[in-house]
Order: sequence, then structure tokens, then C-alpha cells
Amino acid sequence: MLFEDPWPVRVQPSGILNTAGSKKGSYHMMKTLWNNEPHIHIATQNIEKSLNKIDANGNIVAKKPEKWKHALWEWQDVNEHWNYKTDDMISVEIYSNCDEIEFFLNEKSLGKKKLSDFEDHIYK
Repeated sequence: MLFEDPWPVRVQPSGILNTAGSKKGSYHMMKTLWNNEPHIHIATQNIEKSLNKIDANGNIVAKKPEKWKHALWEWQDVNEHWNYKTDDMISVEIYSNCDEIEFFLNEKSLGKKKLSDFEDHIYK
């Protein structure tokens, strides 16, 4: 009999910390949901690997808008870095409990966004 996953499983990818004890994206998301102190965290991912896509209007939106309602034990693969190639298209997610934030790229404002506009509570 063949197993799809290596056995025995020594570590599960679920949870808010990685095996080194570093905070993962899920940690920051939970902190924004369960803490009144202002918190903001930026995560990135190549658009191909991301749960997001670019819509016809040029906005980043979820590939499967309802998926977040069912993601109980896993968190999307996001990075804490900006080490990408020059032409890579990057999805930026911001976990925050602030009612409104302003996005900047190279010191140029991309506009303000309201948390109430994102049903999953993740600024994109």
C-alpha cells in the first residue's frame, strides 16, 4: 500500500507558528481578529501561487471568493519577503484590524482602502 504523504507525519503545517517558532501569516490574522491594539502585517506571494488573481479592472481579488469561509486548518502559502524577480507579478496581502489603511508603492499613494470592503478581513 502506498501513502500519498510520508509516514510517520512528524509535523503538521497547520497552526500559527512554524517549526522554528516564527509567526506565520495565520498568527497575524488571528491577532487582528482577537486584539483591539492596532496591528498590521504585510505578506506577499507570486500571483501564480497566490489565492488571489487580477480581475478585468486590474484589482487583486480572491480566485475563490468563498474559500476563506472553509479554511479551518490550513493557511495560504505567503512570504515575509520581497525577494522577487523584476517582472514578477506579486499579490500583497495586509492583515490589519485598522478600519482604513493607505497603500504606497515607491512613495506613491495607491489609495486608501477600508477593511469593511474585504469580507475575509484581508486587505489586498
